[in-house]
Amino acid sequence: MRAIEQCACAWVEINVSVRDLTIAESIQARNNQAAERELLDCAELPGITFKPPIGAQAAYMIERRTAFEADKFYTEAIQ
Repeated sequence: MRAIEQCACAWVEINVSVRDLTIAESIQARNNQAAERELLDCAELPGITFKPPIGAQAAYMIERRTAFEADKFYTEAIQ
């Protein structure tokens, strides 16, 4: 329901009945909602880091080495 998303109402029994929130409850609900949204905006969750598969790391290193060698060849060729 839109009223719940806007922090105007809260479930009494989930998917059965709702009640209006007081102004103080509404403010607290919006603050909680904003705090949860900030956590979700992070690229990484606290304590969890992304480690790419070993094959992907090896492919990346080969690609970077090839790019380095191509750059070196080009700079030597134009001199």
